Amino acid sequence: IEVVPRNKNSGGILSLVELLSFIHINVPPDLASSFGSRFTLGVFGTLRGLEPVIIVSISSFEKTLSGMLEFERVLPGVFSNILPLGHPARQFEFFEDRLIANQEARVLKMADGQPLFAYAFFSRKILILSISEAALAAVINNFLLVTPVL
Repeated sequence: IEVVPRNKNSGGILSLVELLSFIHINVPPDLASSFGSRFTLGVFGTLRGLEPVIIVSISSFEKTLSGMLEFERVLPGVFSNILPLGHPARQFEFFEDRLIANQEARVLKMADGQPLFAYAFFSRKILILSISEAALAAVINNFLLVTPVL
């Protein structure tokens, strides 16, 4: 099943920035301008169940990386609708550099060490976002087997 969200004003397909804005996630302008027009929103099966991933083509690795590092400052607040900021697991959060499926990744971890958000770049042309290291690894491993086309 393919769901194609449409912009009610233009009638066109929603961009990733429009979709994120719809769920009250405001992306920094530099980051938003580095996203390509095509993206995939999907789920991957992991040991924890089905976990969402977003895959988006990017126009500039350097600009997107800079934008993601800027976005990291506000990302913990973005997840307050999933786990409220006062939740015991959310007392202390930090980003950690990790190697996932032989790719450099950044993972936002909660005080108990559980991941809350993870992202990585594939071939410096694609940004992969997820709430799970396992889902991120699954996407990367699939991309290593089959060249991605966005």
